[in-house]
Amino acid sequence: MFPCALSFGTAQVECIAEPEGKLNGPRSDLTCNSHLLDGIEVPAPVTSFLDLIPDSGDVALCRDSSNPEPVTYQELRAILKDPTIAAFLTRGDRVAVVLQNGREMAMSLLTVMHHACAVPLNPNFTEAELVSSFKQLRCSTVITTSAHLPALAAARQLDLRILLQVGQGSSLKFEGCEDDGSLNPARAQQQDFIDEQHPVLLLKTSGTTSKGKVVPFSMRRLKLY
Repeated sequence: MFPCALSFGTAQVECIAEPEGKLNGPRSDLTCNSHLLDGIEVPAPVTSFLDLIPDSGDVALCRDSSNPEPVTYQELRAILKDPTIAAFLTRGDRVAVVLQNGREMAMSLLTVMHHACAVPLNPNFTEAELVSSFKQLRCSTVITTSAHLPALAAARQLDLRILLQVGQGSSLKFEGCEDDGSLNPARAQQQDFIDEQHPVLLLKTSGTTSKGKVVPFSMRRLKLY
């Protein structure tokens, strides 16, 4: 009834056989199901976050109470490929995303993960809690809204770059990406390529200590879900 026990170290398969004659033969497919493992393919390497998003007009994110228009996969891809934010972020940047749960938060998270490492944080944290989290997670940039005063105050206290999420749906933008002389189109183009082992997401969990635990997710790990 169960697949055979596998020995990956020696690449051998050991079958659990029934006593001879019990099932009209020395072994049965019921007790040796190694054939179920045949044909399993190793997922192809992911070179860009766009490899995981279909290039189609199908709905990627449904409408919500604040915006009745759904977002298609093509519109989502266009937001991710916007070179403006890419020119100001690098793979090594850790970007805190402090937004209320919803469609725009999800889109902002995906956008950051495409260009850098996203660090979503509880939008209900106090200023002191955000300062502590920014320090612990070594964030260099904060994405929030103009109405989130604790996040703005915490970011300014640590002199972190602030990007304001504006617009909705396919019009989602980030203010604060003005060209201050550091705009580098070549860097923006390079950002499309991802090292599968590089973390693109850090999740802070409650853990068992006051500081909690941090769980990293690489692109390789995410594509297996």
